[in-house]
Formats: sequence, C-alpha cells, structure tokens
Amino acid sequence: MSLSPPLTKFAGDHTNYHFDVAAPYLEMALDVFAQFFIAPSFTETATDRELNAVDSENSKNLQADEWRTNQLLRSHSNPNHPFHKYGTGNLQTLKEIPNSRGIDTRQKMKEFYERHYSANIMKLVVLGTESLDCLEQIVRDKFQSIPNYDRSVHVYNVSPFPRTHTMQSIFSVPVTDTRTLVVMFPCPSSVKTYKTKPEHCVAHLIGHEGSGSLLSHLKAQLWANTLTAGLVPISADEALFSVSIGLTELGVKEWQEMVVVIFQYIALLKHAVTNNRVALESICEELRVMDTITFRYKDKAQPFNCVIKLASQLQVFPPEEVWSASYLMTPNMDHISQLLDLFTPETLIVQISSKQFDTIATTVEPHYQTRYLSQPLQPELVDRLRKVTLLEALRLPEPNDFIPTKFDLMSATECDDVTGGTDIPSKVINDDDIQAFYLPDTSFKTPKASIFLELSSPEVYVSPTASVTSALFSRLVSDSLVEYSYPAEIAGVTYLVSHQSLGMNVLAAGYNDKLTLLVQKIIEKIRDCSIRTEQFSRVKEQLQLEYDSFSTQPPTQLGLFTRSHLTETPRWHINQYREAVTGVTIES
Repeated sequence: MSLSPPLTKFAGDHTNYHFDVAAPYLEMALDVFAQFFIAPSFTETATDRELNAVDSENSKNLQADEWRTNQLLRSHSNPNHPFHKYGTGNLQTLKEIPNSRGIDTRQKMKEFYERHYSANIMKLVVLGTESLDCLEQIVRDKFQSIPNYDRSVHVYNVSPFPRTHTMQSIFSVPVTDTRTLVVMFPCPSSVKTYKTKPEHCVAHLIGHEGSGSLLSHLKAQLWANTLTAGLVPISADEALFSVSIGLTELGVKEWQEMVVVIFQYIALLKHAVTNNRVALESICEELRVMDTITFRYKDKAQPFNCVIKLASQLQVFPPEEVWSASYLMTPNMDHISQLLDLFTPETLIVQISSKQFDTIATTVEPHYQTRYLSQPLQPELVDRLRKVTLLEALRLPEPNDFIPTKFDLMSATECDDVTGGTDIPSKVINDDDIQAFYLPDTSFKTPKASIFLELSSPEVYVSPTASVTSALFSRLVSDSLVEYSYPAEIAGVTYLVSHQSLGMNVLAAGYNDKLTLLVQKIIEKIRDCSIRTEQFSRVKEQLQLEYDSFSTQPPTQLGLFTRSHLTETPRWHINQYREAVTGVTIES
C-alpha cells in the first residue's frame, strides 16, 4: 500500500510513504496509517527520533561514491533552485544549525505539513485481498478526513542549470578506485512527452553497444569499458540527459577526446533526423514493438513494489494509463529533434571521477568531504565541439533480428507427452560427456524459457591463479559477445557467463523464439574465443580494479566474504587473487 504526496523528502519532487502488512490486518493498519496525515502529532520525542534516523541513514552513505558525486553535482547547480540543497540532511543541518539560529525544527515541520500536505494533491494506492467495493469503502472511511487545503503542486520558476551553471567540468576523487566520465545536458522531464518518449529513443541509440556504436568505438580506442545513457529526473519539469562511461586508465587522460566523440555521435543522430529518417523511424518502431511485447508478457510484480510505483505514477499520469504509461510509445521525429537540439556545448556539464585527480582536487565539498576541482570547459574544447563532423566509425544500429515474432505456448497435452504427466525434468541426452534435462512449464502462460549450462572442470579452482584465469576468460567471452548479444538483450533475451569452483556456468533466459540463437553463439564463442591483446589488457585492468577496490565495499559484503573464506574449503582470499592477477597473461 502506498500514499504519495508530491513534495521532496530525499530526492525527486514527491514523497512516497508505504508499508505492507499481513492481509487480515489491512483495515486496522490503514486506520493507523491514515492518522499520520489526518492529525500528525509532531511530538518532540518523535521529531528527535526521526532526526536521528535521518542522520543514521546519511552516515551510512558518506563513503558511497554515488551519493558523493550526486551532492557534488547539486552544489554546482543554481542556488535558487531546491536541487542545490543538501540531498538528505543530518543532525547538524536539521537540528544544530537551526537551533543556533533560533529556528524550531519541529515548528518548521508543522508548517511544511500545512503548506504541502493537502488531500487534493495526494494519491493513494491500496492492494488487498478484499473485493474492490470493500477496499473502496475502507479507503473512504479511513482517509476522508485528511484536510483539503486546495493546494496546487509547486512549480519551480527557475532552472537548476541555467546557462550560468553549464559549460563546466568537475573533477573529483572517489572513495573506490573507479573511473567515471559523465556528460550531462539539462532538458525537460519526460512527463509531457511520455507517449512519444524521445528520451527513450535517444538513450537507446547513444547507449547502444552493437557494431558501429559509440561504446564499440570507445572500446576500440581502449578508452572505455561500459556506457549507459538516459534521463535523470530532477523535478516534475526538469531533468538531465546523462551519458555515463566507465573509463580505462587511458580513458581518464583522453576524456576530452571522448567528449568530442560523444558530440560526433550526437551529430550523427541530428543528421539522421533529416537525412536518414526512414532508418531512424525503423529503429524507434522496433522500440515501440518491444515495449508492447514487454507490457503484454510482463512478469507479475511484487505487490509492495507495485503500489510504490503506481502511487508515484498517479502524480503524473492519468489513472486510466497508470499501468501502461511506461510502455506507451508513438515515436515522433520532431520530439527527437527538439531533444537533440538541447545537446550543445553551451549546455554541457562534465563530471569526471578518478584517483588520478588526487593532486589537483583541493576543494572540499562540505557534506561528504569529497575533494574536487571545478573549472569552465576549455575554450579549445568548446570550439572543437561546435565544429564536429561525422565520424565514419559511428553508425546507426542494424535491424534487430532478435525481436520475437512467435508467441505460441505448448498445450497441457503437449507438456504431458514430454514429461509423462510429472513435474520432474526429463533426461533428453545421457552419454559420457553430456547430460541434458528438459521440463516444459506453462504455469505462467508466457512464451519465455530458460537454458542453464554447467561446464564442469575441477581445474578452474585448483589455485588462485587458476581461479583468476577462469574469471578473466568468462569476462573475455562476455566482452567478445557484446556486439552480437546487445540486440538480443534489447529484445528481451539475456545471458550470464560466470565461473564457479566446479567450472563455468551459462544462463540464458527470455523469449523462446530466438533464445537458442544466442545460446548457440555463446557456445561457439566459448569454444573458439579469439582474444585480442588490447582487449585482454582492458578486461584484465578492469578486474584488477575490482580486486584493488574490494576493501571499500560495505561492511556486510566484507563480512559475508570473510565468513565464506573461513568456512569453505578451498576458498581463496581476495589478497591471493590480487597477487595472482598480475601474473596472468594472454597465453595463460
């Protein structure tokens, strides 16, 4: 169950309150829950308890790079916009500083409640086992007394990133030994264009990983390992379009060249809108088709997560479309063009995070103590970005052959013919080298399947060096498959190649129609994997970084690893992996 008033608590521009309870106690729990909004007491003890909870929550995030870089971005935004404020808060900002200035935090909370918590701008979602009529009556009885002050949702009249706060680069030192380049452009949120989804189309193209893609070119230059693109919401009206790249050590040094290449890909998209419109429309149509298929065969969501999402979406979508709004899509080339026109050097914001900036990052962000250096983009770079031309290595994605077209399900009779009417997998291959089992299952009535392969070999874990070599090989197989498998991922077919103590595992799952095509390619790649020297160096460097950064993981993860190391035999230690990886070569 979820209630969602539309104001910021920790992020975004609405607060989402939610809980779950055993079904027989729903009405009783709703009665208690409703009183929080009908007649909140705001007692001094409850206020202090909540302030301590916020402080505790904030403390656990102080060493998390995601929170640190987010606050650093906030501190470089427009001071007149709420996004500039501290994203969470602590005892100092919420209690000690206000008290020193004669401000009563408890009174401010009451004023905030009266100003923003009004029934006419709140949304409620309740999921229970009762009938719809019964649930409606319970809600009416319990929530009708929430005050209605006839408020309107707050509208911000200033931009979080006006031109005075763009064309800047921010260099920071992370806690973990990671390297990241984030390129951002301020843009409107997706609320008004949710039916055409231009940001979805553009993010799909920039974030593509197939042949001719931006990431494929960056990998070929040994600059990057990963790339993601998409919209980062700020408020109901504002957002940032973000391109985030996981860098190699060389990529940190060549970050300006990478920004130029990003602008060259943006130039390709702008060119396609007017000169290659048919191809661009075809790509967007593939996205529309897959969104429709995904909605039609969507797995059943967890009730708790379902009500949280629906309550938030009711703030921006009409009730009749709240289930489907995320999947509705009628591509519009004009909307795509308008979005791309916002991606200019004048609106550019660049964030770069690496340990290599340790000597130049001398300014300290006050809340997370992140060391950073910010400066305007160099005029030479800006001039290059204004004059970019098309790069031959970059091109639009090819048609996606993995999009499923067959959705037939096996009948119960067909299943019984295979299984003999039991729910025990049938052994369909049984010889000295291979054993294969098959179990048809139509319980969920979706045209999906899973294939699990276990390639057994005791040699992969006989020593730390063997284990590291196996881990590297698994990653190299996956890396070699990216350009082939990425279209499959878009089409709802995913896979994972991993190494275990007894060998290598392959898990592939998704729409049954094209699943075996991907599995066959994976097997071929494992058998005939051709590893390039530069590819090996890049993947090995990434694995070394993970080993070196292991000690910065949350205490729970470190505790679980230590427990496994102490209770399992054999179980190699991370320090042994760190030492072994340096000696692994491409010949290994």
